[in-house]
Amino acid sequence: MGAQWRKRYNRTIRASMTARHNTSNEIYFELRQVGSYLRCTAIDGKTGVEVTVAGPVSRNPEQLKRVAAQKLEYVLKKG
Repeated sequence: MGAQWRKRYNRTIRASMTARHNTSNEIYFELRQVGSYLRCTAIDGKTGVEVTVAGPVSRNPEQLKRVAAQKLEYVLKKG
């Protein structure tokens, strides 16, 4: 397997998301490839709380960002 065809992810994405409880939170996403996995870290812009999820490189990065945002929302609600 050649690494030439693989997309390398090492970037931070700033996104504004509206949580389910109608408050606006700014979430920062960091996508990083670690071997055959893609790691997605979501950081709450207001509190600095961060969570991480991982999945195969073949998975769509948008899916990982969605799961990371859901996990972050859960952790923030949990307190």
